[in-house]
Amino acid sequence: MPQAKRYQTDETREKILLEARTCFSRNGFFETQMKDVAAAVCMSRNTLYRYFPSKVELAMAILERALHQLVQESKQYIDDPDLPKDSTALDRYIHAIEHFMSPSQASLDERFLAEFDAYFSGSRITETFKARLQKSVELEGVSFFTKLLKQGQADGSVRKDIPAQLLNVTMINACRALQQRLILRGDVLIEVNQRNRKKISKTHLAILRAGLAPTNQ
Repeated sequence: MPQAKRYQTDETREKILLEARTCFSRNGFFETQMKDVAAAVCMSRNTLYRYFPSKVELAMAILERALHQLVQESKQYIDDPDLPKDSTALDRYIHAIEHFMSPSQASLDERFLAEFDAYFSGSRITETFKARLQKSVELEGVSFFTKLLKQGQADGSVRKDIPAQLLNVTMINACRALQQRLILRGDVLIEVNQRNRKKISKTHLAILRAGLAPTNQ
């Protein structure tokens, strides 16, 4: 066992991830430093670096956990007993996504994901990071939701002229982009009347749902 691993415990790693998640979400990914996380966990920076050698590694571990949690919650909403028994695969798909598009669901993980996306762009995205992120996304969501859309194509509720994988990627990115803008801008989203702000997500989903439905063209 490597020397650095020998002095690590699962309990301490868990504590670091929880405190770092809170720090990133409360203060922003850009502003949070490793020294802030170390202080929150009540440990030295040297000890923290033994667990996570950089802020990127720490953020990636939180991202992987956040993606896993989001998918697990999505599965619960897909099987929601309140849905009509004759619900199509498209109905279940939209129902799950609607949960995360609601402003009331702007959790710490959602805020972290928004900050993370804002930080990792351009030259900050290395090939190693890209490969790791792609693996996490594929494992935690893309294949699962694509399968649901394929079921929709089979039951006739989803258009068949576009591959399910492409439909899903387009849908997820459109929803994430709006959700993150609402989170990062908050009450200073100046182009939106505050009275109508809560209607944005429902309108957005209605438009996207229409695009997923079968077309005669």
